[in-house]
Amino acid sequence: MVDRVFSRKAALALASVFALTVLVTGDSGRAMARVTGDAPHAQRQTAAKQSGGIVASITKSPVSPDGMVAGAKTDLVINLNVSMDPSVGGFLFLPGDTVPVALPDGFVRTGPEPFTAGGPACYNACNGVIMLQGWPQYPAVPFGGYAPSFDAATRTITMPISSNLGSPGGSPFVGVKQIHLLLTGFTNPTRPGKHRIELMVGRAGGGVESGWANADIRPHVDPSIHVTSAFAGDNNEIPPPLRLNPLYQSTVSGMRPVTLLLWDGAGSTFVGVSLEPKANGGYRLVQGGRNVGQVKVDGPKRGDLTVGAVGPSTAFNAPITGIATGRLIVEFVPGDVVGVYTITLSLNGGNDVTFVITAS
Repeated sequence: MVDRVFSRKAALALASVFALTVLVTGDSGRAMARVTGDAPHAQRQTAAKQSGGIVASITKSPVSPDGMVAGAKTDLVINLNVSMDPSVGGFLFLPGDTVPVALPDGFVRTGPEPFTAGGPACYNACNGVIMLQGWPQYPAVPFGGYAPSFDAATRTITMPISSNLGSPGGSPFVGVKQIHLLLTGFTNPTRPGKHRIELMVGRAGGGVESGWANADIRPHVDPSIHVTSAFAGDNNEIPPPLRLNPLYQSTVSGMRPVTLLLWDGAGSTFVGVSLEPKANGGYRLVQGGRNVGQVKVDGPKRGDLTVGAVGPSTAFNAPITGIATGRLIVEFVPGDVVGVYTITLSLNGGNDVTFVITAS
């Protein structure tokens, strides 16, 4: 017995996109990418199920402090049900495929901003729908291989695919793993709580894959820490062919510093935050002598990997949105003990980010 993936209203609305007359139910099982249990966004079963099908979760965008706050501008990321590990292939979208996303009633369109595939000049000027390969600001290649549109009657964003997006697994172009909805012409529901967003993939050759997840709309801003890849490569182009994945690094491919974006509990620039070693080992994040966050290192020998930071966080503008934030640059230095290390940085009362470092 499978769970019903789509609500009747959304299923009928999305079915009309494909000229279907049946109710779509269940997990299709046609996902083209394998799911690993240790993926940062891998779907997990909980007492109250929060997602199903080809969608693992919905999270706040890394480039704004309030993208999932009640009444604020909508800025969220749909994480597909596949490992974010770049060695694992993502979804391959082909010409003729169609990808619609159904928004629930609480998301309100507030202006005439057009829908586009995004880009650095999009914020406050368009509703960007950006397919990503599993790490921030790294779009699927070729960039803009689809032209999103919005149907107000069905509240559906539809992306007809016009180019091959991704390759059938493996680097450098691992496929689509996330869809960033940077909807500056929309506001979130004014009622905090779970709001279900639904997605379908209609294949040109027939067949439908479906999924859903709850967007947890918060009543207020929480402290947040995010990683950006805008400074992890050798250029800042769109698309960025040399921009490396900061979430997964190895000593073989070369280690790079990581840029973290920090917002405090008011959604303001979080400056003056430093990374300091703890007396009993490990690290913490502090501001003015006050503990504001934690750093956890796991691996074959915890003390063999050093975490460092370049000064305290300073004022900065987030990539894409230009919103004022704090910028803290950290680096991971493995020692001579080989193996896989995970480093998780978190803010008190907020979220966390996890890095996977392979030392060989």
